[in-house]
Order: sequence, then C-alpha cells, then structure tokens
Amino acid sequence: MKKYKKIPGLILALMLLCMSLTVSAFAAETPAFQDVAADSPWIEGINYAAEQGITSGTGNGCFSPNQNITARQWAVMLCRAYDKDIPQKEGDGFGAAELRLGFQERWLDVGAMISPDSGICRKYAYESIFRVEQIPVFSSVLYRNAPAENNFVHVAKENGLCDADADALDLLTRGEAVQLIYLMQTQELH
Repeated sequence: MKKYKKIPGLILALMLLCMSLTVSAFAAETPAFQDVAADSPWIEGINYAAEQGITSGTGNGCFSPNQNITARQWAVMLCRAYDKDIPQKEGDGFGAAELRLGFQERWLDVGAMISPDSGICRKYAYESIFRVEQIPVFSSVLYRNAPAENNFVHVAKENGLCDADADALDLLTRGEAVQLIYLMQTQELH
C-alpha cells in the first residue's frame, strides 16, 4: 500500500513539469511584433534583435520582416548589434552617423553612402558582417576547385547562414537580416 501513496505525488510532479515546459515553449515562440507569425522562419532572429535592442521595428508594433532592408537600416542594426561607439554630429538624421562609421571602418562601401535607402543584396550583407566580425574571406583564385559563386555567399552557405540555393544578388529582407545577426552572434563558424 505504501508504494501507491507516492503515485499521486508523482503524477502531480509530472503534470507540473509538463505545464512548465508547455508555458516556456509557448513563450519562446511568441513574436515580439504583431506582424511576425509564430511560425516565421525568422522568429528567433527577430525576437533576439528586439530583446538585444538591435531593432525596435518599423513602428506601430510592426517589424516588416518581408520588407527589403536598406543600407541605412543595416548600418544601424550592425552598430547596435556590435556596440559600436557612434560619434554623432549635430543635425544627423536616422542612421547618418552609423553609415559614416561603417564607411570609415570599411565594412560599408561608397554605395551605402550614395544610396543609403536602397536595398542591399545578400552578398553585400555577408561581406559587411564578416568585416565587422573581422572574419577573413579570401579570393577563390587562391584555391583549387573553388566554387564559382561569390566567396562571401559560399562561406555563408558552408556555415548554415543561408540556404544552399541562396542567390548572392537577391535583396535581403529585414527578417533575413536579423536572422543573420542572430546566427553570427550565437553560433560558431567553421
């Protein structure tokens, strides 16, 4: 009879454990923004970026994950993600100081300065974040049987930063951009 007295306590403990796992799993998938679905492929990156102060979205509780990211937005996110000390000038608009810093530190090119509100392609995003992280990517001419694709995209594919069929010239979305930052800051590259 004694062994049956422990069963209700064991059942209660198992129920509490299941409830706590369900609650924490639900909380982990709750989007930080109203326009981000819980099953979005970018949910981890978006929530990470919001929690880390990398982005506060596009306004009105939205993130706009499918909108192309601009060079200006990318510069701001990289500066926030990597705690860059940004010297402000009087009259600077949103992202002006971040663009200048990125250009001065050579992780943004002149195109970002000329057209800061244009979209950026996947190759450019990988190149700039690898430069911020100081990850060397060497020319494919140095390697025998090197892939014909862009070196930055090749390194990104090898490290699971993008799909194997990702095109170097596709414009990057805001969702993919924060996912890239999330992956770069939370996983080891090889």
